[in-house]
Amino acid sequence: MSGHKKTVVHISEEEYERLHQAEMQQRFQRSQQTSNEKMLQAASQHLQAELSEVSRRQNDYLRHIARLDQTIQSIEYEASRTLVDQQTLLLEEINSAAQQVAESNEIQIQQVHQQLFQEMDNLRAGMDDQLASLQSEWAQQLQSRRQVFEYATYWLDSAETLASFIAVNYDHNHFSPGALQNIDQLIQQSVQNLQNSAPEAAISLAQQAYRESSQLRLSLEQAQTEWHALQSQALQGISRLQTLLDGCQTLPALDLNGAELPVLLNIEFWSQGEYRRLFNDLRDLEARVQMDWRQQPMESLNELCKHTLPELQQRLDRMIYHARLAALNSQLRINIADIVIQALETQGFSLQTSAYQKDDFHQLFQAQLSNYEGSQVIVEVVPTGNGQRENELHIHSLDAAQHTPHELRRRALEINRSLNEMGLQTGELETLPPTTSPPPSIHSIPIPARRSLRRPSLRPHE
Repeated sequence: MSGHKKTVVHISEEEYERLHQAEMQQRFQRSQQTSNEKMLQAASQHLQAELSEVSRRQNDYLRHIARLDQTIQSIEYEASRTLVDQQTLLLEEINSAAQQVAESNEIQIQQVHQQLFQEMDNLRAGMDDQLASLQSEWAQQLQSRRQVFEYATYWLDSAETLASFIAVNYDHNHFSPGALQNIDQLIQQSVQNLQNSAPEAAISLAQQAYRESSQLRLSLEQAQTEWHALQSQALQGISRLQTLLDGCQTLPALDLNGAELPVLLNIEFWSQGEYRRLFNDLRDLEARVQMDWRQQPMESLNELCKHTLPELQQRLDRMIYHARLAALNSQLRINIADIVIQALETQGFSLQTSAYQKDDFHQLFQAQLSNYEGSQVIVEVVPTGNGQRENELHIHSLDAAQHTPHELRRRALEINRSLNEMGLQTGELETLPPTTSPPPSIHSIPIPARRSLRRPSLRPHE
């Protein structure tokens, strides 16, 4: 009489996940120092390049306004000097932090950048107040009609000088679309008023155009600095994840108690392609971030820093978790089959063949036994579709001699008891319709030597 018994064997995933999270937290902390050193070095190099560009642009600007009034030049010079000083101070703070990494003192570069942006806001507000005060003071000194016309002409020339520099040196259409066009309209209206012998109206519009040009220049400097800061933050985050991923190519296996085993897992193999997908995603993301601000606007970089990078880190963590659990579960299929074989050997059966399906460690494990009567038992340990922590145990009895249902059930209960004694949880035993032929044949390979279930060896799957 033939029979087919099935039960579900599983491990406690909740405890395993808790142990995995604790181990991963320690791993991330151990890699943090190396990651921070690389991050700060990259930030320093990035900021050094940005500082050189800002300094060059400020020098060009001061040469461009050299023919303006000395008082105006002085105000603009102070603004340019402050911009360079702020960038220099930021670079010094990052370099100082890099020297302190060895002492585990971390730096929040984003906070330093935020401080810089606040100082730039204050600079713009203070400069606008200075220009307003200067305009009021000069207006009180006008005595003749001729002076009024000359005064209007001076402010028009000053506004056009700033506007022309902005047009050539900043991507104003990207960062402040329409702002320079509005200034040009003010200048044109001022010119028309002057031509129509309305110098007072011309002065008002020209002064407004100059002040808006001055504010726009500083706003564009800040916008470019903010974009570079976001780009730097994104590249640092990508670099940190790449460092973590590189360090996870091989990791120690964990046993059922969450303890590391002296066996290294090939994470790329056990992750079933997720390692390679993560590697490619990070590489592609890095290439995207290195594009200019037109292809990667501020909004995209913000989204990347706030959402995409945290999601990628979660993917990395889950990949390691599932890869380790898949390796452990694969080993458990051998151990479960081994326990069943031991139970059947007490009933007169001996092992003939055993193998993973298609020699793939992710697939089911199958063993074939027979006894002196010619009866056969096929043992299959099959991963379920309910997750990586469960396996279905199938026992196909192909008996040459007649056995009662009671005898077959006693055989199955003995196997169930052996599994429970080894600490594995089993579901209710099911009796399925009897099979008339054995499952598909399997390749003949020796079953591994008996192993302790608490510390399974994963060497066949390295």
